[in-house]
Amino acid sequence: MLRQSCVICNSNILNDIYTLENYPITPSSNNLDYSTDEFQDCTFLSCNMCGCVQLKMLINPIKLYLNSHNSTNISELWREHHTLFANFIIKHNKLPELIEVGGNSGILYNLLRSSINSYTILDISNTENRPSEVQFIQGNCENFNFTGYNSVVLSHTFEHLYEPRLFIQNLHSAKVDSIFISIPNMEEMCLSKNISILHNEHTYYVGDYEIKYLFSQFNYYCNSSYEYKTHSRFYHFIYVSDIVPFTLTPSFLYRDKIIDIFSKYPLLIKNININTPCYICPAGHYGQKIYYYLQKYNKHIKGFLDNDPLKQNKRVYGTPFYIYPPKILETYSGIKVYIILYAGPYINEIKKQINLIHSNIEYISL
Repeated sequence: MLRQSCVICNSNILNDIYTLENYPITPSSNNLDYSTDEFQDCTFLSCNMCGCVQLKMLINPIKLYLNSHNSTNISELWREHHTLFANFIIKHNKLPELIEVGGNSGILYNLLRSSINSYTILDISNTENRPSEVQFIQGNCENFNFTGYNSVVLSHTFEHLYEPRLFIQNLHSAKVDSIFISIPNMEEMCLSKNISILHNEHTYYVGDYEIKYLFSQFNYYCNSSYEYKTHSRFYHFIYVSDIVPFTLTPSFLYRDKIIDIFSKYPLLIKNININTPCYICPAGHYGQKIYYYLQKYNKHIKGFLDNDPLKQNKRVYGTPFYIYPPKILETYSGIKVYIILYAGPYINEIKKQINLIHSNIEYISL
């Protein structure tokens, strides 16, 4: 699917700004042969009207989300996020029922179940870790009819949408009154030069201004918001019939920062020289992109390390290498282990765990 209009302002004046050539179409791990993997150019566009950076070619969501690949309840940072977001919902929710979009892991459901009388999960994929007792609908939220649902929740899902304006319009048409959203803090990701700020799943830049602007176009007012560290932002939008929509204020600041991240990272990688056996940590988006830049060192890469049991003993898509639990490092008693580690805000948390497993780790810095 070719994106032909801007997700934020609906302009059709879009220009190519950067391409990752021959990039894996999904981060989902699997046990299929490497020869079955698909690749295509991952090209990013910039809107000339508002400056939003967004993905050009959109992957078929059935392929993109075929396998679960992000069990966020393993990380301490994520667990705190989920608890605080659940508390944020409980504090502001006045309705006895809700539908969660993209929540088949059941993490939020388990935190909210005692506070919500009727809970429904809508997700494009149906995975084995979904709680069996909750009402589940398999479908795409972008063309789903929300009529009859008054409260909607999205936790790190909104930035995955292909047509967020259409999604919000559907909520408006269905007379949805209350919407709770958590999104990554993309301003902070820009400032910290996070290499995975945008990819095949995070298909467009959406910051604090952009999300408030989008919702205001369809009579939704930000009733409350909360900033969780530098990790995420929580929002509660409510329908207000007489709201004055935001006026579009173009900004090219974050476009320029994203272009800088995209263009400088390959140059920095050129200075890396790997001449000893090593692991890449973690798997998922970060590990996949690290491998993309360092695949010429194939003969030295032993595999990936990741805490997620849903990924372990599977192959990282787009690579010939498998994923192992960090405890595999225990088999290297008395031997120095080399690890290529890049995980954005999770680096210190991962290092702390790995250093407890093995006392002689040398991290290859990127």
